[in-house]
Amino acid sequence: MKNSVILLGAGGHGEVVLESLQLSGIEVIGICDPALGKNTEGNMGLPILDSSSLVEKYPSQNFLLANGVGFMPGQNARSGLFLDMKEKGYSFMGTCHPSAIISKSATINESAQLMAGSIIQSHVYIGENTIINTAAQVDHGSHIASLAHICPGAILSGDVQVGESAFIGAGAVVSNGVKIGKNAVIGAGAIITKNVPDNSKVITPITRDLAN
Repeated sequence: MKNSVILLGAGGHGEVVLESLQLSGIEVIGICDPALGKNTEGNMGLPILDSSSLVEKYPSQNFLLANGVGFMPGQNARSGLFLDMKEKGYSFMGTCHPSAIISKSATINESAQLMAGSIIQSHVYIGENTIINTAAQVDHGSHIASLAHICPGAILSGDVQVGESAFIGAGAVVSNGVKIGKNAVIGAGAIITKNVPDNSKVITPITRDLAN
């Protein structure tokens, strides 16, 4: 039975994930990050595990992983790590901070990460390996695809659709019913009132439908 968790990544996002897991009563046995030394105790107070022997020493049938790698535009380390370790047979544990508010009718993939103060309303869907960051709000009927990042303080009004690997910047506001495409990037503080197509980047407020 899988009951031991290993954290992948020792940066800032990893620290937040670790704290959220621990506050939820989940024990993390160690951290794996190639940038750190081997067999030492890291700054999080947990053993550093050797990444080169992770698969041999900590087989997928006995251990769960937690993704502590963050996601910013132009970076694929988080999604690459997730997909690579899934191919090796590992399952990822998500996290839900005790202060998050989650509707009973919401559907949350088990690998999603819901950070402190986040709000998930009725009939929302959150896909695998997605981050709903600090105090982000996702309102009724919204659908967030896999590998997306909804940054701190972002607000998604009702029935918003967010495509795979999309990035919604801190404090951005997306109006009701808007579709954000796959790999799209929404800048911090942007106000989005029209659809945004795949692979688009919107930094300033959008006032027209870029999909047309």
